[in-house]
Amino acid sequence: MARFDNAIALADRLITKNGEAVMLNRRVDGAPPDPTKPWRVGAQTETTTAIRGVFLNHSEAREAGIVLKEGEQIVFVPAADLGAVVPDPATDVIVRGNGERWSVVEHETLKPNDQTIMETITVRK
Repeated sequence: MARFDNAIALADRLITKNGEAVMLNRRVDGAPPDPTKPWRVGAQTETTTAIRGVFLNHSEAREAGIVLKEGEQIVFVPAADLGAVVPDPATDVIVRGNGERWSVVEHETLKPNDQTIMETITVRK
């Protein structure tokens, strides 16, 4: 048993209990159809990863000591949901169950002792 296994399990349980099912969508440009014209990218594809997340708005984040810009929220995601996927602000969008789309602004990984517990993702509408 590794040192932070209990923290990983606790984060997973709390996010499952208090969070919601969301989707992490990643847009990726396809390979150029003509290799001599790499600026003309191929068809864009989108991959979807089902995750769970707890959203904190401005007032909740402020109580936790987190400063956000207007229109931003924080999303806590358990490490188990992302696996090897690392949120990328250039390509990723989080879609809530009600259809709201939130662009990923930045992310921070809680990873003591090389054990990933959870991701803290800042999102903006």
